[in-house]
Amino acid sequence: YGMDRILHEAKNFRTLDPKALAYLSVITHTPKTEFRCYNNNIKKKTMTPEELNSYRFTSYDDPTDEMLEAIMHEAAEEVRHNNAIIKENFERNLTEVINSAFAAQ
Repeated sequence: YGMDRILHEAKNFRTLDPKALAYLSVITHTPKTEFRCYNNNIKKKTMTPEELNSYRFTSYDDPTDEMLEAIMHEAAEEVRHNNAIIKENFERNLTEVINSAFAAQ
């Protein structure tokens, strides 16, 4: 099976482990709202930004699954954003190099 087939099947599951849902959502760039299991559990408590920002990784307490999911999602979004900026800068610099090489001829 390819990723498209796995994603298609997973979107129709009535239930899915929250970590598996978060993982599939991140690696396929698919919003969780497109998954049936997410919509079935929409009443589940979601973290507010204040709750998320109040957590600190320490050896004394473990984060909840919801906290880990939110942290992973936030980190993935930041990586995607940074990659887009890097790609944009690379393409702009490459274009400048190519243009200056042709102009020098």
